[in-house]
Amino acid sequence: AEGRHGPGGTPSEPEIHMSGVSSTRRRRKLMQMLSRIGIVALIIGAVFGGWWILNNRPVTPDITPEATENVGAGTQVATQPAAVVTDEGPTEEPDPISTIDSTISPLFPGEEDVIAFSSNRSGSYQIWALAVSSGELFQITDIPGGACQPEWSPDGLRLVFTSPCRANQDVYLETRLYVINTDGTGLEVLPPGLGSSDASWSPDGRHLLFTQALDQLRTQIYRLDLETGESVYMSGEDGLNFHPVWSPDGTRFVFVSTRQGGYRLYIKENDPDFVALTLTRSAVNYVSMPVWTPDSLQIIFVQRSATTGVFSQLYRVSLEMLNISDILLYKENRVSEGQILEQEVDPDIHPDGFRIAYEGWPDGVNHDIWVMFVDGTNRTRLTDDEGIDFDPAWRPLIP
Repeated sequence: AEGRHGPGGTPSEPEIHMSGVSSTRRRRKLMQMLSRIGIVALIIGAVFGGWWILNNRPVTPDITPEATENVGAGTQVATQPAAVVTDEGPTEEPDPISTIDSTISPLFPGEEDVIAFSSNRSGSYQIWALAVSSGELFQITDIPGGACQPEWSPDGLRLVFTSPCRANQDVYLETRLYVINTDGTGLEVLPPGLGSSDASWSPDGRHLLFTQALDQLRTQIYRLDLETGESVYMSGEDGLNFHPVWSPDGTRFVFVSTRQGGYRLYIKENDPDFVALTLTRSAVNYVSMPVWTPDSLQIIFVQRSATTGVFSQLYRVSLEMLNISDILLYKENRVSEGQILEQEVDPDIHPDGFRIAYEGWPDGVNHDIWVMFVDGTNRTRLTDDEGIDFDPAWRPLIP
């Protein structure tokens, strides 16, 4: 019988007809290949098109903002990026281009006694100068946001100051340092970034000491090289470190710190590796605003009781106290003898060493610039305005 295996039951190879099936498969493979080629071509075209667009699009030029702030006698502030402040301190920006006119004449020529100070008498805090003998006033800055903390260059032709300034305070977080000619021209911003304030000019004119605020509880002291724009960390301890002031010979500086608890004065050599020495011993009183006598032998400073906190008054301490280990032998004295109870802050000693300019408000209201002898006698009011006058700074003696 014939079955699946053919006649005789012997298995035989099935007869398969391939011609129709083979041509159909070939057509399918061809279509698949063409489809794939098309997809690859589309991808290549998209990539090339994107590359062409990126490399042939219009280029937008970088635009440096123009100066916008009018300062002093029509001078403008150049806009500069702020330096970055880290825990290690401020990073430096390139040296600002100097606009100082070396031929500038001194302010109030022939006037020996000139005081720069900050005042809001014009509606905002600005830097002013006062000729003491004539009473003549000159407004040096007119900066939106205000300016304060003026300090003279050794030649008496420039001032370094802090801006913006909207109040008299110890810690400034959003400020920078600026230098200006005393006629209100030639303003330049200095490299230290935001939070820089409290500048003190070295006697040789090469460096500035300044305070850099990281926050309200952390401020450090740096030394800025005005020729290179580089800053060096100087204070060496955490906490609040502020109010640095060069000694008259430039070998060391005094400053305020909370490193041992309380507010004390410290003396440090002009060397980052030098360990600061404690000058004042009282930890229960608030001390601030130190200045040197011209002979470098004493420090005049402000002290306020931490318990009563009523009056801030001027004291003096000899540098001989640096070598006194016995607290019972330590001495500091009021500048004014007797029971005079008046507010005395922001002292600055005249280059002749005989007079102290300071901020006072004996009526409890009107803050003005006063002057007295170094023994606390002959108190005289120099300014009398309804505004607040503070931060007095004597001009160096000009030959």
